[in-house]
Amino acid sequence: MSRRSEMLRDQREALYYDQLGFCATCHYGMSLESAELAHKIPEAKWAVKKYGFPVVDHVLNKAMTHRGYCNDQQLIQNRPAECDQLAAEIRKEIERESKR
Repeated sequence: MSRRSEMLRDQREALYYDQLGFCATCHYGMSLESAELAHKIPEAKWAVKKYGFPVVDHVLNKAMTHRGYCNDQQLIQNRPAECDQLAAEIRKEIERESKR
């Protein structure tokens, strides 16, 4: 298993348990196996170019959801001010993490 795959698995598990096994969108329970890692700012070329991969890939930009509708509802790409605000929060957190 690659290092990135391990990191994503660890993120999935941490978020799932942080959310107590409930979907971030509909708040119904789900199993870890059926849960999906949803990005708020999408993992798309334009977003990576605008915000940087560390922001787009950061755990604060992700949530565990049911597949399909619930996952899609986490996207904030059509709300630029919200994207910019989240990106700023993530950059501050990255800076704090680098000082530890």
